[in-house]
Amino acid sequence: MDDFSRTRSDYEFTKLFRALSGHKPFRAFRACVEELGILDDWYKFKDEAMLKMSEGVLSDYGVDFIDGRIVCTNPKNVHTFVYESNDDL
Repeated sequence: MDDFSRTRSDYEFTKLFRALSGHKPFRAFRACVEELGILDDWYKFKDEAMLKMSEGVLSDYGVDFIDGRIVCTNPKNVHTFVYESNDDL
């Protein structure tokens, strides 16, 4: 939320910073982005940040995103799971 606030105009940054510094910061931040009409911008920023963070964590384990697909480049991390259905149930 702080990083998002820093990408906004001075006016928006000030309002968002105050929201994050006050009582119940998460609720105040949400109300502030709605009031400013930038809720869609916030969701887009948050989704991109979460994707970057996820990619970083997965790459530590030898898993990468290539052309929007998850690809494991480390053979030590490749496992095969076999699901056997019990038709008797």
